[in-house]
Amino acid sequence: MLEVYREKQKNRVRAYTGANVGVATPALMRLAESTHQVSAARALLEKTWEDHKEHGERKEYPNAETLAYWRTNQAYAVKICIESVDRLFEASGGMAWFSDNEAQRLFRDSHMTGAHAYTDYDVCAQILGRSLMGLEPDPTMV
Repeated sequence: MLEVYREKQKNRVRAYTGANVGVATPALMRLAESTHQVSAARALLEKTWEDHKEHGERKEYPNAETLAYWRTNQAYAVKICIESVDRLFEASGGMAWFSDNEAQRLFRDSHMTGAHAYTDYDVCAQILGRSLMGLEPDPTMV
């Protein structure tokens, strides 16, 4: 979505004023914040994967808190990526809503990813919250 937004904004002009949207401060700020979020999500996932690898190499089973983070980090990364997509989509104009527009597909698909049972952040936040409070895992949420 970052690339789609960047490319669309380069030549986009406001319908009523003809102003270049791509150089407008709000467009630049939206792109910057969304880029930071996607980078943060990637860093979180890469750290989690590295942690998986290290545990595997040591043949060490993770403790309950580590397991809770592993289970929930992916959902959090998806959540912040969806926020990034939403921010850009909101500023993509009415044409973005057409079904043949790539931005619409990316918006739809990112939300579909977040709706998957494994990446449902409401469930994952409960899993991690229970762990952080020292409560036993709820087997209905694992």
